[in-house]
Amino acid sequence: MQLAPVPEFEPGALAKLSRYTWPGNIRELRNVLERALILSQGSSIGVNHLVLGRTEQRHEAPSAVTPGGEQPYDILADMERSFIEDALQRARGKKEEAARLLGISRYALARHMKKYRITGR
Repeated sequence: MQLAPVPEFEPGALAKLSRYTWPGNIRELRNVLERALILSQGSSIGVNHLVLGRTEQRHEAPSAVTPGGEQPYDILADMERSFIEDALQRARGKKEEAARLLGISRYALARHMKKYRITGR
């Protein structure tokens, strides 16, 4: 059995990889390279095959844009924030109770509160 040849990187693709700040870890790099390999279909890997970071993925993905022009990701984030704020209000600020209402751990609630800059009341 012979392995398929490894596709080469176009110079622009290598430059894009070098400029990226890599806020994640080695798994992020691996995921980017795996996706590029799939998108390139075995040909050379170009800039258009590299999707770096959540923002780029959001804008590149084919999207069902709402009549107001919002991206689905933004709508979901607003809904998630609203659910968290509602649960905290119903739990009178008790994070453990709010997490139980949401069906998530207290740690996950704290993570989401930090993500959306929701202060504990």
